[in-house]
Amino acid sequence: MKRRLPRRLVKPRLSGFTLVEVTVYLALSSILACLAFSLFNQTSLSIAQRSATHEDLVRTAIFVDLLKRDLASASMRPADWVAKDAMFKQEFIDPRGNLESQWVSWSVSKDGLIRSYGLYESIKKEWVRKQTDFFGCGVTAVSFEPVINRDTNCVEAVAVTYEQQNKIYQATVPLQNRIIA
Repeated sequence: MKRRLPRRLVKPRLSGFTLVEVTVYLALSSILACLAFSLFNQTSLSIAQRSATHEDLVRTAIFVDLLKRDLASASMRPADWVAKDAMFKQEFIDPRGNLESQWVSWSVSKDGLIRSYGLYESIKKEWVRKQTDFFGCGVTAVSFEPVINRDTNCVEAVAVTYEQQNKIYQATVPLQNRIIA
């Protein structure tokens, strides 16, 4: 036969959690929250770095495209080149059929690449009228070296060198297929 304990000795079981159970739950949920935040932070940093790299590549592509366009109308006369300043004279035909010219210069500042263009007095070596475009790409150096054909005394190509992210890129752009000589 079973003995029954009197009601006052048996503690009634209340529904709920003990303090130890709540503390363990809070500790585990805090650890999981920290792990989730860390993963989210790493993912967002990775996305931001990829986005910045992509933007830099786009800006560099714009720089290269604009440089090619500038060189497409570059003068073939050696006197129209100042290689040490990455400067040259452009010649083009305006909509009325007149021959026009302007000087273009590429330089590097601490914040990016600068393209200047306008009227330049080559004898005084100063700009008379100048406009400037800024490119915030990662190019840290740019230089031009005209390749002169000694027989014709014309610039037949331009060796372009630029540095980006400690890598040096070089290209030779031919100027032979020009209408204006």
